Amino acid sequence: MPDDRSPNKAFSPAALAALAIVFALAAGTTGLRWGLPYIWHPDEKVELAANMIDYKSFDPDYFINPHLHLYAVRGLVWIAERMFPGQMAFGMQSIVPMTHPDNPNRAVQMAGNLLARGFSVFCAVAAVWWLWRSLRRPLGEWPAALDD
Repeated sequence: MPDDRSPNKAFSPAALAALAIVFALAAGTTGLRWGLPYIWHPDEKVELAANMIDYKSFDPDYFINPHLHLYAVRGLVWIAERMFPGQMAFGMQSIVPMTHPDNPNRAVQMAGNLLARGFSVFCAVAAVWWLWRSLRRPLGEWPAALDD
């Protein structure tokens, strides 16, 4: 059976997809612990999720960013609060106290943020996988963009 791949193609489409997934995973996990245990990145929704839990509400009182992610983070923060009892702290006043290793709230703060960030990495890797699966058939095994 003849091989319809030309000799200059060193990687199969599956190998390229695996490489893209590994790259997405590496890019997503690099800096996963940046700035923790205190929170100062304005795009992280952990504070909104913690507030919804504290107020026993599903209303984030914030309708700018996508909500599916916000509600997923709410669930992850709820899990973190059950795993590590404590109170999450937000704002500039919480930075210095959270740097102390014996702070009783440090564990829940770390867990909530790491779970939320890990979920974002999962979503990024899943998006790369889904894109490959979705485009594999319509574009063929070797899309023209990959030809030399």
